[in-house]
Amino acid sequence: MVTTQELLEQQRDMERMIGTRMDEFERKLQSSNTPMKPELEDLSRDFIIFKDSVMPILRLMHEQIAGLARHVDEMDSQSRHNALLFTGIKEEKEEDPAALVSHTIVSKLGLTDFNHSAISQCVRIGGVLDPVKPRPILVRFSNPSLRSQVWDSKKHLKASPIVIREFLTRTRQHIFMRARKHFGIRACWTRNGAIFVQLPDSSRVKIVSELELNQLCSKHPAVAPAAPAHKPPGSKPAPKAASSRAVTPTQSSAPKSSGAQPAPTTRSKAAAA
Repeated sequence: MVTTQELLEQQRDMERMIGTRMDEFERKLQSSNTPMKPELEDLSRDFIIFKDSVMPILRLMHEQIAGLARHVDEMDSQSRHNALLFTGIKEEKEEDPAALVSHTIVSKLGLTDFNHSAISQCVRIGGVLDPVKPRPILVRFSNPSLRSQVWDSKKHLKASPIVIREFLTRTRQHIFMRARKHFGIRACWTRNGAIFVQLPDSSRVKIVSELELNQLCSKHPAVAPAAPAHKPPGSKPAPKAASSRAVTPTQSSAPKSSGAQPAPTTRSKAAAA
């Protein structure tokens, strides 16, 4: 089944293709040096009328599909308000994900009053079992207040491989990753399905659509610093350049004139004897 986002992309591609073809055809008509016949003049006039009537319809369709996509995304996001994703919990073949999550909440987050019955759904999501990288656990809580309590306690996991993330929609996850790449990881976070960005002037902006992110990126380009170059494992650091001021033991520290001759070697009395 085609999603609203895919439908929007297809409509956008169609609008771009039709606009390009029309502009190209109009350019050819205007660049022709030979006088046009009456039939071609009528064709050119009809083409301009057709273009002026079709392009607004395509733009209107684009706005309607975009509005539908935002509405569907908002409904999908509302249905995920009681859910969180737990990543980094070790996975085994025969396990009880709810028991693992409950143990994490009690022992790692310090919520000793947490009850196993507060979890309405708990399941691993993703592909097949990976012995190296455990799959995330999707947890749905029975009430929003408990979910918020768990979310606010995730700061206790700073020294732990376990990470708690919000269960964002596909559209908002894409927007969030784009925002982090543009503004930096520390300047972006999520709260109740919305993306927040801290700008260089310390102001905070809430975004929920790609249009809002595009407008924000155009006003604040290249905020995030460039990432350091990746070094392959096992690579050795470049050797430090030798200082030009270093003096070797065989060199004299006194300056030498260009015409001076080396002093004769003085023999010791023992050698002379």
